[in-house]
Amino acid sequence: MSPPSRQRWPWPEAEVVSGGIVRPLARSEAEDACQSCTPAPRADEALAASTLHLPQPIAVHRGGMAVGITPRAGALRDLAASHVGQGDRATARREHGDALDHYRTAAAIMQRLAAADPDNVAFLRDLSVCWNRIAAVLSASGDHTEATNHYRRSLGLLQRLVVMAPHHPDLPRDLAWSQAQLAERI
Repeated sequence: MSPPSRQRWPWPEAEVVSGGIVRPLARSEAEDACQSCTPAPRADEALAASTLHLPQPIAVHRGGMAVGITPRAGALRDLAASHVGQGDRATARREHGDALDHYRTAAAIMQRLAAADPDNVAFLRDLSVCWNRIAAVLSASGDHTEATNHYRRSLGLLQRLVVMAPHHPDLPRDLAWSQAQLAERI
């Protein structure tokens, strides 16, 4: 199977600025940012395209096929997962700037989805994962203050999620991991 051709993807339409606030991008900024985005999968290729971008097939997001998620939200979640995968590869190569760009793009996408559906535990957990990855790269880069801020944001979100979904199998582990990361920094 040949790789999909590069297409313009209408994301990102916003960026995260200090404090996690989302600032809308001007049309030209959004077009410039899209040059590095992964091509949008066709509806009939969503799962196959996702497996190309993620290191483990088990981590493939089901996108629009999941119950209660629109196809557009699923495609955005897949795009965020793709950016996380690209960030992970950049981190492995010790390209911290590139990794941060991908993780921040993924976080902006997940923040947008979480704002649109604030009760969606999967969206909020994905946002927490993005913040943890941003914090890890910032810490590795020596920016411990900003890393601590991101770990705190993630921890606060996870504490809220544990109350929202007490039977979710991954949340207690995520919460304990975030607490340990934050404890190492204070």
